[in-house]
Amino acid sequence: MTTKTDKTQKEFLESKLVELLYLFGTSGKEERIQKYLMKELDSLKTDFVKMDSYGNIHTQFTLGSGDGAVLHLNSHMDTVSGVKEDKKIVNDNGVFTAILPDGKRGILGADDRAGIATILTIINYMPKFDGKLKVSFYREEEIGCVGSTRSDKSFLDDVDLSITFDRRGSSDIVVGSFTQPFACNEVGDWLETLSQANGFKYKPVEGGISDAMTVSEHGINAVNLSVGYYNEHTYNEYLVFSELYTTLEFARCIMRDLNKVKYTFTSVPTENKWIKAWDYKKSSSYGGYYDSSTQRWIDEEEILANQGFYAPVAWVEKDEIAVLSDGAYEMHMNLSELDDLIADLTLARNLIDANLSLRDFAEAEKDLPF
Repeated sequence: MTTKTDKTQKEFLESKLVELLYLFGTSGKEERIQKYLMKELDSLKTDFVKMDSYGNIHTQFTLGSGDGAVLHLNSHMDTVSGVKEDKKIVNDNGVFTAILPDGKRGILGADDRAGIATILTIINYMPKFDGKLKVSFYREEEIGCVGSTRSDKSFLDDVDLSITFDRRGSSDIVVGSFTQPFACNEVGDWLETLSQANGFKYKPVEGGISDAMTVSEHGINAVNLSVGYYNEHTYNEYLVFSELYTTLEFARCIMRDLNKVKYTFTSVPTENKWIKAWDYKKSSSYGGYYDSSTQRWIDEEEILANQGFYAPVAWVEKDEIAVLSDGAYEMHMNLSELDDLIADLTLARNLIDANLSLRDFAEAEKDLPF
């Protein structure tokens, strides 16, 4: 196991990333990563380390006087089920990929091993900060943010800002998903201004479902930052280390300046500058279809009542299997696989806006592991 002795922050981040990428832990099978993290945290000077009743891990650090802002950092412990235990991690000039024993590309699992590595580096090379730093590592994010949904919410009661490290790309500040804001305008504006002032290119954007959404539902301003991975959940996944390190530097800037602006933050709104409220009927399941001609959602019951599917895309659930159809072509997948698809709301929106057929979609996304 690596330590920070004689290592620079960048070297420490890279070594932790590699350790974590080799550490198997798909959704529901996080035992090894739980053990690893508990050992890592026990070696640090914390206020406490605890595992809640669902297996999520929480810890807290009191820094400086302890009277300043309360910042919450989080990432998830699980990877998608397609990550293989026997993969080899390859670092080609700072671009990380996974190679399987047969020589073919595999799913890297940087979603969200990259987020964990970032947090471990922060708490081992603690930036100057006055206040409390809270950290959570959640289970089962990849199957619907189950861990964060079932976590001990009292841990978040005094948090001023929560940062999730679980976004693809290099410069996103996810401030909401589809129609659900995660943070107020003041948070998004400040983070963009801070980014520009420090030579970064981060901007508030709409993103997909993540643990930031669950945290925000507790009334906490939350964002999700890019951590340098791309093509997550596919055999073409890769991570650009320089982009991961830049996010680490940006996070340190946030910690440095948070106390200056925390008093300007308002409550999590029903809409913000980047995410607008949209009045549609929410179904109890994922069954539904967005009718672009009428700009409304048709729920599962209405689909079934009309004894057919609507174009361009509709889905229904039957016997734990999701059937997607555009009237001419069908795709079948189990519900956990549908969760992965729906979680990528950018992909879903592009599919709707482009009026792609499912055959086109299946061809374009044939590298998906389901």
